This record gives sequence, structure tokens and C-alpha cells, in this order.
Amino acid sequence: MTTRYQSEHYEDVIRIMKPYMELRSEPDHFLVTERSAVTAGARAVVLDFADLFAADDPPSVYCGYCGTTEGNPSPILCPERGLDKVHSFVYHKGFDREQFLAACGLEEEG
Repeated sequence: MTTRYQSEHYEDVIRIMKPYMELRSEPDHFLVTERSAVTAGARAVVLDFADLFAADDPPSVYCGYCGTTEGNPSPILCPERGLDKVHSFVYHKGFDREQFLAACGLEEEG
């Protein structure tokens, strides 16, 4: 589950990296080769952060009451809900890589 703390980290990285990604559209303050090197380096850092965040917050399916994961060989009945209640599974999407890359000014390639 994405926490408020994680969300703030995502927003901080976006705030830091987005200006570097926007150098592509800036007037020639740099030589083209220097600007390309900066944006290529920034692009690599953004992609590394996206990989890190995705690994830290993967999609998951779990019982919202006891935390049992779907496919776990535990009983079908949820011990937290009582003797006659089944697990109530929650489907967590996980980190949204595409949204993060777009917010940084970077579209994922094919």
C-alpha cells in the first residue's frame, strides 16, 4: 500500500528531476551536446527511481482484515472476521510507473 510518506517521496523526486527533463525544450543555454548529456543523465536517474519505487510498492492482493495474501495456502475463512466469514481481498495497484514518468516529463518507451 502506498503511504503518505511514499507519496511525498515520489513528489519530491518529480519536483527535483522535472526541470532537468525540461532542458530539452529550453533555448540554447547549453551547447546541444551538453544539454543532451544532461537530459540523458537525468533520464537515466528518473528511470532508476521508477524502478526503485516499483520494486518498493508492487501490485498485491491481500485480505484487508488479516493480511493473508491471495494464493497463500491458509484456510479460506478469515480468523479476524469470525468463524463463518471468508477473507475480504483488497487489490492494490502498486506504484504507477507511467504516471510517475509522465509527471517527470518522460514518456515510457514501447
